[in-house]
Amino acid sequence: MKKEVIFYQSKRQLISTIIFLIIIIPLLIVLTIISFHMLTGKSLDIMLFIFITFLFATVFVIYILFKYIISLFTPSPFIVLTEQELILHPSTAREVKINWQDISGFRIEYIFLRKHIHIGLYDETKYCFKRNAIFRGYTILWKALSKDDQKRFIKEVNIRKNKYTNNINRLLKQEKAIREEKQKLNIYYFLRAYSIGLTVSVGMWYIFDLFNHPFIYLIFFLFYPFAKIAYDTWYGFSLIYRLDKETRYIFMKSEVFIAPLLFWLVLYFFVPILSPIGIVYFVLYVIRNKSR
Repeated sequence: MKKEVIFYQSKRQLISTIIFLIIIIPLLIVLTIISFHMLTGKSLDIMLFIFITFLFATVFVIYILFKYIISLFTPSPFIVLTEQELILHPSTAREVKINWQDISGFRIEYIFLRKHIHIGLYDETKYCFKRNAIFRGYTILWKALSKDDQKRFIKEVNIRKNKYTNNINRLLKQEKAIREEKQKLNIYYFLRAYSIGLTVSVGMWYIFDLFNHPFIYLIFFLFYPFAKIAYDTWYGFSLIYRLDKETRYIFMKSEVFIAPLLFWLVLYFFVPILSPIGIVYFVLYVIRNKSR
C-alpha cells in the first residue's frame, strides 16, 4: 500500500470559478459606482449601507479571485491520504487530520447547491464539535476533484477505510439511480408541464395581453412542455434536485423554490427557440428507452 496519496483541486473547476468571478466583478463595480452616485441627504443612511455592502462585496470577490489564480498556478495539496489518516487542506490554517478508525461512514450532502461528501465521525467531540451543534462532521466538495481523481479517491479510501464504513462509489450510484427516476419524461411530467404552461398562458392572456391573437397562446401552451424538456435537461432537473436536497438553507424551503418558478415563467418567452430542441431530445429519449 502507498504510504501517502495526494490529491489537488481540479484545474477545470478552478478555471470555471475564475471565469465566473471575472464576470461578476465588473457588475459589482458598476453597482458600487451607481450606489455611490445615489448618495443623497434624504436616504443617506440606506444608500450608504448599500454602497458599503457593494464595496465590501467587490473587494471580497477580488480577494477570492486572486486566491483562485494563485491556486491555479501554484497548486497545493487539497486532500492527503496516509495509512493512518485522511488529511483535509494540509499545510494550511484549515488543516484537519481524521483518523480512519474515527470515521463512521459517508453520505452525500448538498451545501449551497453543491455536492459534498460528508465524513461522519463516531465521536464528534474528539474533533471539537459540540454535541448540540447544527452542522457536524467534515465535508469534501466533490467537484473540487477531477473525475479521474474522484475515481482514484474512492479506490484509495476503500483500501484504507474501516471495513464497517459504507462504500462511496455505491453511494454515488444510488444517488444517480434516484435522480434518473425523478427525471423520467413520463405522463406525470407532461401533466405537470402542461399545468404550468396553462397557468402561464392564462396569466399572459388576461394580465399582460401579450399576443394579439388567442391562437398564439394555444401554440405556446402546446409546445411549452417541450421547451421545458430542453430547460430541465440542461439545468432544471439538477436545480430542483439540489434545492430539494439542500442541507443548509439560507431561506425557508418554500422561498427557495421561488427560483424555479421564475425560470418557468421566463421559459415561456423562449418556447419558439427551445421547443424544437426539446422535441428532438424527447424522440431520442423514447428511442433510447425502447432499445433497453
